[in-house]
Amino acid sequence: MPTFNSTCVPADSSSSFVPISVTFPPQPSSLTVASQAECSDLCSRNSSCKAALFDSSTSSCALFPILYTMTVPSENNSSQIMLLKIIAPETSPSTSITGIIIGCVVAGLVTFVIVGILTIWRRRRLQDRHSLLAQERFLQELSKLPPRFSYKELEIATDNFSKKLGVGGFGSVYEGLLRSPAGIMKVAVKKLDQAGLATNSTMDEQFKAEVATIGSVSHVNLVSLKGFCMEKSARLLVFEFMPKGSLDRWLSEARGNYRHQYTHSSESRRQNCESPSDQTLLRKVLNWELRCRIALDTARGLEYLHHQSAEHIVHCDVKPANILLDNEFHAKVGDFGLAKLMASDRQSFAMTTLKGTRGYVAPEWLQQANITAKSDVFSYGVVLLELLTGRKCISAEHDHLATWVMKTIANESGVKANLNTATTLDLESLDTSFLQQKIMDHNLSDEDVPADVFKRMLIVALACVQSDPGERPSMAFVVQMLEDIMGVSYAQPSVRLANYSAHMATISSSDFSSFSVSRSAISSVGQRSMDAR
Repeated sequence: MPTFNSTCVPADSSSSFVPISVTFPPQPSSLTVASQAECSDLCSRNSSCKAALFDSSTSSCALFPILYTMTVPSENNSSQIMLLKIIAPETSPSTSITGIIIGCVVAGLVTFVIVGILTIWRRRRLQDRHSLLAQERFLQELSKLPPRFSYKELEIATDNFSKKLGVGGFGSVYEGLLRSPAGIMKVAVKKLDQAGLATNSTMDEQFKAEVATIGSVSHVNLVSLKGFCMEKSARLLVFEFMPKGSLDRWLSEARGNYRHQYTHSSESRRQNCESPSDQTLLRKVLNWELRCRIALDTARGLEYLHHQSAEHIVHCDVKPANILLDNEFHAKVGDFGLAKLMASDRQSFAMTTLKGTRGYVAPEWLQQANITAKSDVFSYGVVLLELLTGRKCISAEHDHLATWVMKTIANESGVKANLNTATTLDLESLDTSFLQQKIMDHNLSDEDVPADVFKRMLIVALACVQSDPGERPSMAFVVQMLEDIMGVSYAQPSVRLANYSAHMATISSSDFSSFSVSRSAISSVGQRSMDAR
């Protein structure tokens, strides 16, 4: 608040004075003062005063409301001193408030950023801690845990992941050499993408599914898990190396579509062979004996999963890309990323999301029904049809492979399917040469494939791909039938084609025929040779 003098003029309390020696004429209005300080005090208390002239010789003080031109003496011996008044600028209240607001905002932002950083850091630490606890619980729950490797060990084994076998949707597979007490072992190391793991929990679930599934089983027709790495965000699986790659690769060559580089999701599809001898074998394509061997080996692997393991296992993704071949073309089932463990007292489980591969997914998946081991049987039947026909399960030119086979047989038999009736097809009435000419893979020789054996194999495949899961044979019975077929050949019984042209939307949006094979026909495939024994 300003102060006032006796004349009610506000005084300037925030002023200072600059003394200058001058020569100035005497001023009639001068006041008598005792000192220079008193003169400057008079001027400071008068707001209209701009300067004060103090004359020490007369002890006088003159106040000036305006400034005049002054003469500065050449020598500093004048008794007159002009006191120039300097008023300090006043601080605006609005400016002060603005400064306070800006300061508060800046301080608040800095505090918010610091708190945010600390919160994120703390949350990540908690997540890491929970993740580690979850990992430990997961590992403790496994009864049979395969060897656990450090990331550094696998980095050395794969020569810093230098030899890539292939790239998939969830990561890459590399060739490696592991030292063991038995010697040096060639392996395939599946490395899940760490960036994807951070944003996709499904990848971590599939990793755990493979460790839990393959780590708890052991069978000659299952790809063995040699070890794994679960270190911080690193997820790696170590499999036995399958030198002949996947069945899909060989079937593709048979169709003339083989490509050296594969980018499918299964590690089986990534194990490509490159040696000259393999290229020679590729040109020769799969002969009948090898196809029968692969079919039986695959069936035995699935039979073990469904019926013989401590916990029944549904693979959920049976397809040629997940069937690997060793040097002798013995098949092993691999890639258990979608596999489901089931207690022995359970027969089915619900699949919350549609998974699997187009063309191999059983119809009940599309109807959101419970999934059983018979879902794997359907997928196996499609694979067996591919082995027999050499065709893809889905193509732009034809229906689903199973539908195409049944249409071909029905047309040859002169049977017109009806949605509401079941028609019996007697395969024995068909010319055996017809099946070989119209259905069998043209890369196979008629001389090498007995017509009756091909017919029986075809019946097994069609029995597996029936639309009703309850009508499909178990994998144990499939193995029995295949073993009998490969041992002794018999003529085939009739096949009943029911609801042939019923429309069932498949994952490929193509029509899929709903049909069934009579129980007597299925049982006869294996039972006749059983009786002959």
